[in-house]
Amino acid sequence: MMERLKQRDLRAVLEFLRGCYAIVDSPTLVGHVLRTLPAVIPADIVTWNSHDPRTMRHLWLDEPANATRIPGITDAANQDQYFARYMPQHPVLAHFRRTGSGAAAKISDFVSRQRFHRLALYNEVYRRVGTEYQLGTLLRFAPSPLLVLGLDRTRRDLPSAIGSS
Repeated sequence: MMERLKQRDLRAVLEFLRGCYAIVDSPTLVGHVLRTLPAVIPADIVTWNSHDPRTMRHLWLDEPANATRIPGITDAANQDQYFARYMPQHPVLAHFRRTGSGAAAKISDFVSRQRFHRLALYNEVYRRVGTEYQLGTLLRFAPSPLLVLGLDRTRRDLPSAIGSS
């Protein structure tokens, strides 16, 4: 049975959507999503990730700004290359590639926390930026670029996707 939204949660969703529909250009939409989505789904970090497999170009935008910058790597191009090296280990992205589904999914839907902690992806990237839990949804798979919206938390896992049991 699906839990009913509380009045304040419904208001937050409607305000978020109202803002999305009022926006006419992509940069403004991205900024709105990054700033206001945590009112709907609380998160420590919200990321907007774009990856073009043809050109290997990456774009990571986050809120708070630079929250996903890996300590010790100051150059954005090196940051992107470093992060891309570990992306094949990402369980949610692997699921998106395997199924083509863009439905919201959490790392914990695919691997235990202990197994996640054994991955180089965790030790080289997520541990260094403080991410313990992540929920992602695929916004566009084909044609390129791949667009993924991510919600990261430090302390407590994110809720399961709407409609899941």
